[in-house]
Amino acid sequence: MSNLQLLEDYEEEYTKINELLNKKQSLPESFCAFFTEIQTISPDPTVQKEVDSLFQDVNTEIEKYNQQFQILVSELGVLCQVNSDQGSLVVQFFQALLDLFGLALNTYRDYPEKLKVFYSLLSKFKTLLETQKIKLEQDPLQRALLLQLTKSAWALTQTEKDMGLYAKSLRKVGGKRKTRKHRRSTA
Repeated sequence: MSNLQLLEDYEEEYTKINELLNKKQSLPESFCAFFTEIQTISPDPTVQKEVDSLFQDVNTEIEKYNQQFQILVSELGVLCQVNSDQGSLVVQFFQALLDLFGLALNTYRDYPEKLKVFYSLLSKFKTLLETQKIKLEQDPLQRALLLQLTKSAWALTQTEKDMGLYAKSLRKVGGKRKTRKHRRSTA
């Protein structure tokens, strides 16, 4: 894949994911599937150093944006804004994760070799939103980078809640949609 093709594909995937998030369909199920997969990741310290160096430029951009909140809002969209129709932490989390992918695109536009691992994860993210399933390769760098992106996106949702507890609460809420008869039979 050429560098220009990588950039075009990345931007196309980014746009498609943004459209999927705007539809807000099956996001809690996608979040629970995502969290289940994230729990299986435990990065090796040497791989974590590689992720840290890869993510350092993105973190630098985040710091710049944190110092200029208005730029953050205009450049990254809805991150850190809670609209009445977007009050769900899941929507905020997924939007923050997508915003980090957008930030990676802007940061590494001139370094496509560094952008490749982000692109691979972006494709997995799109699949998650379309199918409510995520399947990661066993590539330690990819898994560790996804974990780093997840931690940063969860922090950017400005929540005090633990991600695991929130995922469990979503699973419980999902159970409330059953009929009374079905709940009695499964209890």
